[in-house]
Amino acid sequence: MRNIVLFLCFLGAVLCQTRTPWVYIRGPSTFTPNPYTADQQHGDPQEFTAAVVPDVTDSTIWNPCGSSDSFCTSGTSIGVQSVSRLPGCWSLLDFTYFLSIVTVPVGVDVNTFTIDFTLMDDGSRITIYNSQNTYPDNGVVVPGSYVALSNSATVNLASYVITGVNYVVITQVDDCAVGNNINAIVSLNGQAVPPVCNPPDACHTAAVNANNMCIISEVADGTSCDDGNLCTQLDVCVGGTCTGSDPVQCGGGKPGRTCGTGAYGSVCNPATGKCSKKRALELRKK
Repeated sequence: MRNIVLFLCFLGAVLCQTRTPWVYIRGPSTFTPNPYTADQQHGDPQEFTAAVVPDVTDSTIWNPCGSSDSFCTSGTSIGVQSVSRLPGCWSLLDFTYFLSIVTVPVGVDVNTFTIDFTLMDDGSRITIYNSQNTYPDNGVVVPGSYVALSNSATVNLASYVITGVNYVVITQVDDCAVGNNINAIVSLNGQAVPPVCNPPDACHTAAVNANNMCIISEVADGTSCDDGNLCTQLDVCVGGTCTGSDPVQCGGGKPGRTCGTGAYGSVCNPATGKCSKKRALELRKK
């Protein structure tokens, strides 16, 4: 998961509230048996007893929502309008989990925090994790955050958000094979948070397009960068990757050994950029 930050600043104030774009995980295609079928209400809160929120701290398991994703099309508003994967109604549940990391700096008071839905099918709830309510056992499932089919907004979630980092999870359930739709806008202190995104490294640029999506692009080949290896002296971007060349040459080894990796030679230490006999011996032992 790329940690691209969205900013909301107020009237020239220094302090900003931030959040990351939506990322998501779809549940397994084997689906989950519905523990609650008595009154057959779409998105009933009791359906969510079968939901298990994935690890919010493991960025490698979440998929970014954006224009290149056919299921979750917007890091700003989720934007799911999909055909249901279910074979029928009520007996099985298909869960999808959406995550945005909301950071509140010291000195900023959050007095209103809502998630407003223009599409909801079939229901959702909000769970918040932070330093007080840690993953996985102590996350707060917010009372009043359940939003069922055709409804539009959560209650005010502000009292569950702390100064610092907050992992905000929408758990969405599809319980009937008709459609699978959700669109969500995060509002902090009454204003929607628009995306302003940062590039992941020196070999990329970031810009917001007309659809409020963060577009990451490669810079031109030959743009200078830093590959983190002090033994390379000419680092440039090639195909979006920082690539080093013109390596530091260390001598003193046996003839034909690159950079003197023989028993009496020395090699360049990438952490220091200096030639080292000790480093040569360490490599020899391996």
